Amino acid sequence: GKPSITVDIPVLPGTMDLRSVPNGASVMMAEQYLGKTPLTIPDISPGSYDVVFSRFGYQKLSTRVPVEAGRFTEVTVTLVPDTGSLAITSVPAGARVMVDGENTGIAPHFAGNLTGGNHTIAVSLDGYTSVPLNVMVIPGQTVSVTIRLTPMLPQKTETARAAGPSPVIMVAGLVAVLFLIRNVYRY
Repeated sequence: GKPSITVDIPVLPGTMDLRSVPNGASVMMAEQYLGKTPLTIPDISPGSYDVVFSRFGYQKLSTRVPVEAGRFTEVTVTLVPDTGSLAITSVPAGARVMVDGENTGIAPHFAGNLTGGNHTIAVSLDGYTSVPLNVMVIPGQTVSVTIRLTPMLPQKTETARAAGPSPVIMVAGLVAVLFLIRNVYRY
């Protein structure tokens, strides 16, 4: 036979540069935690890898990342906030609804795409007192909130009277005048 030569050409590894908006997402690959973004992973064998990005308050995001021999693969993902919603009713209905200080509508009202966590709700209607309420929004759920408004108490008002001397002074003056007239006619 003919002589043959076998040459093993080493496969050059690739590199992944992983970023997220916002930064600080945890990165998992093959169910193994690799770190937080921004993250550079060198010396990866060529192939496709499923990479999972997760961060509290945001939806998990999984993406397939191709790695080529000797190449630098950049991946930037934008994480979507985990949101929930509020179904807000007021008693009586028709109150103006404010969520976190922003006018959002009239009750009954649906406020969607709210980030998970505490939010301040206030409803207002003429003739009723408005009290802000803190409500916990749960991602993936609609929380129902009913706010019962309390009628305002009537305010004490001063009784208006005409300008000029008070009635007591006028009566005292009249008595004095009559007394003087009586005394003048005696003489």
